[in-house]
Amino acid sequence: MFQVLTRIVAIWCFLWRRRGYEWRRDTNKSKTPFFIRLKAERPFFIAGIYEDESPPFPAGYVLLTTGPNELMRPIHDRMPVILTAETVGAWLTRGDITPERVHEVCQSYLAVGMIADPVSTIVNNARNDVPECVVTVN
Repeated sequence: MFQVLTRIVAIWCFLWRRRGYEWRRDTNKSKTPFFIRLKAERPFFIAGIYEDESPPFPAGYVLLTTGPNELMRPIHDRMPVILTAETVGAWLTRGDITPERVHEVCQSYLAVGMIADPVSTIVNNARNDVPECVVTVN
């Protein structure tokens, strides 16, 4: 197994978000959208890895995911790696990073700091950028 992960081609990065959506698969094959955000209503950072263009491959990035916390578990089997004030610096530090440190950084965000409300399926169409997208439904 790798002892150290070296950041040669890939660049550790983060994406700034204020909120997001996730869809729960229901028993009748439909999906229920959920509006996800932090209770503090502040932006958060999602861990990612960026790679420059390397023909024939274009530049691109991936968002890292981890297992779900207690809030997200009934909605989905994974969630993004949300960086905290303590882990964002560790994630962006140049140089090698051990698998143990990656494991520490990539823990599920605490459920007590998050909110997940069901919302209308109006969010299923990206052209719908309206206030109704974040209104809680029953």
